[in-house]
Amino acid sequence: MPSILDSILRVGEGKTLRQLKRIAEQINSVEDDFVAMSDAELRGMTDEFKQRLADGDELQIGKYKLAFLSR
Repeated sequence: MPSILDSILRVGEGKTLRQLKRIAEQINSVEDDFVAMSDAELRGMTDEFKQRLADGDELQIGKYKLAFLSR
């Protein structure tokens, strides 16, 4: 019985993993652009992204990559 319940609960995992893989590939495709930037340039982009977000832009790739590199 537990295996049937596990199967039912895991139905959408493959789809979620494929979506996350596509996002990771997009992020990795712009990595070199961000790695080449100085700290000051990255800070400037943070301000730009905050403004764009305030204006309603979703910034799916840029904000995630910038958050990753700032760790």
